[in-house]
Amino acid sequence: MFIAIGVVLFILAVLIGMAIRQAHIYKKSATIYFRPETEAKLMAVYDRALGKWPVKYTSHMIENKYGTVHVIECGNPDGEDLVLLHAASVGAVSWIKNVEALGETYHLYAIDVLGEGNKSRLTDVNKYPETEKEMVDLYHDVFSKLGIVTPHLAGASYGGFIALNYAKNYGDQIKDIMLLGPMGISESVPKVLFTMMLYTFYPYRIFSDPMVKWAVGDTAEIGDTKDYFETILAGVLGRYYRPRTLAKEYLELIDVPTLLILGDKDQLVGSPEKAIKYVSCIKDLKTVVLDSGHLINVEKAPDVNKLMLAFLKQ
Repeated sequence: MFIAIGVVLFILAVLIGMAIRQAHIYKKSATIYFRPETEAKLMAVYDRALGKWPVKYTSHMIENKYGTVHVIECGNPDGEDLVLLHAASVGAVSWIKNVEALGETYHLYAIDVLGEGNKSRLTDVNKYPETEKEMVDLYHDVFSKLGIVTPHLAGASYGGFIALNYAKNYGDQIKDIMLLGPMGISESVPKVLFTMMLYTFYPYRIFSDPMVKWAVGDTAEIGDTKDYFETILAGVLGRYYRPRTLAKEYLELIDVPTLLILGDKDQLVGSPEKAIKYVSCIKDLKTVVLDSGHLINVEKAPDVNKLMLAFLKQ
């Protein structure tokens, strides 16, 4: 018995020591890339994905008070504007399976969320949007500088969280929102953040495989997105306004047409039935559940494209 207790205490001491060491590394870092080799590796993964982009595109670097926001512009230049906000830890290139179908009709802007591991850049790692209003004002400024007026807005996971907050603050300046497994609509958000935080302090290979499977799944459709996510986990500590469960009173203030697409195997959002019940207070809401994990626009791209196009044509 004493030996067992000793082993447990030894393991706890090792884990605490690992966490303290990692916290020290984070504190010293002047960038979100706390491992020097991670940025180069991630940019290689990003560029490889962008090299497969199925349509012609233009990249923009939009200056703002926090740094620069990278935007991929593509699609029909005469179409209505459709802004795409990606899930955390996968970058704007995660829309690669959606832009061809959507871009036939719509003028697309895929935005790299600032403070994440992607081509957007913070000027100062300690200065980033830390409130809801600062977050939505940042993207409102980006839209304005791109000449985007009254767009359609689509967001996956954390991008969906941004879209929900944007709709509440600037609902009179967008046409509608499309949410794909968005954060903020279920009570699982604290659990998700805690799980992610644990991995932040223990970014070691022994933990990465179950973390990746839990967060993005392991189906063949995930493809390069898995490599991107694994690289983020191994050496990036994002600086951005963290998602939280939005109060029902908050959701009641969203007054634009809303499409909610959920995955029945989504480990982050959790039960689709509970999520749908939670957001039922949104006035103009359409819901769809697909046989998918969390990254619905990647895993079920053809279905998502059809659903989004049908919703947009209403």
